[in-house]
Amino acid sequence: MTRTAAQLINQALRLIGVIGQGQAASGPQAADALDILNDFIDTWRAERTMLYTSPRTAYSLVANTQTYTIGTGGTFNQARPLWIDKARIIPDSSLAAASQTELPCDVLPLDAWARKVLKSFASAYPWEVYYDRSVDANDRGILTFWPIPTGANVKVALYSPLVLTEFADLVTQYQFSPAYPRAIKYHLAIELAPNYGRQPSPEIARLAKETKAVIETVNLIVPILRV
Repeated sequence: MTRTAAQLINQALRLIGVIGQGQAASGPQAADALDILNDFIDTWRAERTMLYTSPRTAYSLVANTQTYTIGTGGTFNQARPLWIDKARIIPDSSLAAASQTELPCDVLPLDAWARKVLKSFASAYPWEVYYDRSVDANDRGILTFWPIPTGANVKVALYSPLVLTEFADLVTQYQFSPAYPRAIKYHLAIELAPNYGRQPSPEIARLAKETKAVIETVNLIVPILRV
């Protein structure tokens, strides 16, 4: 399903009675609403259950190099994720694709990384990685692998949640997964209402909550208990 920011903004403004049926937001109204829309999309980016997929992306590791930046223009060039769901190590990427194996690589929490006594330990390939989500001046995080890989053809496959895209303008068509446009419309109505001295109806509040809950239910990752 595709939507533009202008479509969502007009629908939200109609819900709170700012514009009538068939009318469109004025230029200043649309510009202000676009800022508010992107603000709460940015907030959703920090909610794991609002991120609907974790694509696999493989990157080469450099022998004797332990740390790598991840983010736009970084060593691992992608949108900076807030989470790394899974990581796997490809110990020999020189093999034919059908012969390559993926080995476990645990994503460490801070306390586990802090307990590492010898952080400079080296081996042919790593089996753990720590993700420092603090950002540098270029909005990039840092991945630190342990042990330090010494192999020449080692790769890491990262499974990280796809970051929600903010709206670049009012007219670009964006593709959405089911339920997202409806949830955005009702939440945007609630966000816009105070700007116009309006009070969203209980029905709008209910639908905003319900549509977001549908998305969260679909995106929820239930851990498997192993004994």
